[in-house]
Amino acid sequence: MRMLLGILALASCGRPAEPSEKAPTAPPKLVAAGAAAGAAAGDAAGDASPAETVEAPPVRRLWAPRLDTETEFLAYSKEIGGERFAKFVIDLHSDAIYYFDVDVYKVHKDFIFQELYKKPRTKAATKVFDRNYGPHKTDFLMYYLIHHLNQDVWTFAFWDGDLATAEHVRHAYRRMKATFYNGDQVKFRPDSNYQEGVARKLSDVPVVFNDQLYQAATYQAFNKGTAVGTLRVIPPDVPESELTFDPDEIVVIHAPLSDITPVAGIVSETFSTPLSHVSLRAKGWGIPNIGLKEATTRLAALVGKQVYFEARDADYVVRAASDAEIAAAEARASPARHIALPVADLSVTELAPLDRMRAGDVVAYGTKASALGEIVAARLPGFDVPPGFGVPFAYYDAHLQASGLDKQIAAFLAAPPRDAATRKQRLQALRKAITEAPASDELRARVAEALDALTRHDPAVGVFVRSSTNAEDLAEFSGAGLYDTLPNVKGSDAVVAAIKQVWASLWNFAAYENRQR
Repeated sequence: MRMLLGILALASCGRPAEPSEKAPTAPPKLVAAGAAAGAAAGDAAGDASPAETVEAPPVRRLWAPRLDTETEFLAYSKEIGGERFAKFVIDLHSDAIYYFDVDVYKVHKDFIFQELYKKPRTKAATKVFDRNYGPHKTDFLMYYLIHHLNQDVWTFAFWDGDLATAEHVRHAYRRMKATFYNGDQVKFRPDSNYQEGVARKLSDVPVVFNDQLYQAATYQAFNKGTAVGTLRVIPPDVPESELTFDPDEIVVIHAPLSDITPVAGIVSETFSTPLSHVSLRAKGWGIPNIGLKEATTRLAALVGKQVYFEARDADYVVRAASDAEIAAAEARASPARHIALPVADLSVTELAPLDRMRAGDVVAYGTKASALGEIVAARLPGFDVPPGFGVPFAYYDAHLQASGLDKQIAAFLAAPPRDAATRKQRLQALRKAITEAPASDELRARVAEALDALTRHDPAVGVFVRSSTNAEDLAEFSGAGLYDTLPNVKGSDAVVAAIKQVWASLWNFAAYENRQR
């Protein structure tokens, strides 16, 4: 079964504007370009589902500029481990605040790249973005907003590795208090030794420390479960952008990470709540995840060996795995993950406008474009979808076949390298080949015609080019934040180049690794 990739493009206007509860008067232009990425049976895709009636997903705004009621907080939050949490982002340029849907975007970084930056999450862009975790933030403040249900205490907190200053805390508290219905009850909760030092400088922001919320302990279970894998200690001095992880590894993390690709289990020496980025990934993957002080010393004799790892409520087990446990784990890992994908219709070659798309068009244009078509047709108050068009899957399928990359992809999927670093290098080379392969004359001509109609022949109008695949927005796999978005693309040649880049993003390392779970 082949995975299929579509694309969306929106007229751009620079940085995100101040959030408004009113619909924009001039919605941006949108282009949805579909694509088919060849994938052999070894990929994450399962057998095709019959081409039956497809229901559009429920409509909900991805973010809100304020939460005025408990009902609104519940809609944008999620409960894990006795704590209900929402997340918000503050734009340091406009002072806009975004309470975003944590069911759609698991981490702040995903939301920012997809909805605010609207640009590819490349290694270089991520390195620049990560300055926002330091003391000299350039663009954003990123926070959790938490109701600790057992204690009935409300807090806001940074990621534990964030080096926010006292002024950053004051800024976030002021904006949160002005836009959250229960802001008067919310206290700042420092989540690291550094942040505790910052908190002690605050006389104008209420503070509560972790020791006051959680009993002091050397162990904490973030997500219970069992796993068998190779125990690996992650060196604290390696830049996060240089790290790679294998899905059969049980990793010991000394310093907090902002994110992680799939692994078999996680042991963190620094820990606080179940709401860190890494903990949320582990929860979604269903893997054991614990906090254990001095884990590197406690587990030193088992590093590099196959171990059995069990996370329990009050304690844990990490020991050498038996031959039977190793064999059972290998047997469980052997079958490819089965994701039922809508059957593809590669006969469609029209670059159709969004206002003519319906849920059934998922077979040609992907889930995002077809769902947006349903929203356009529903004419729901407060949900203005910008005009756009879709490029169907047939063009990506043809692009791969004409360049011979369909065979290269099939070979990679039939025997993917066991080493994560090698997989990352091979996928990088594949993406480069997809973007460098020439687009067909037919695609160029059709994009030029559709873009002229969309922009009314105005070359100054830019568009966002986004994904709309058959490997995202599914019940078994959301794909949120895994594929590229290109902003403010002007002219048909540049749009065609952007389409190829978004096609290539189907093979981003994080996207591939997440599909294999």
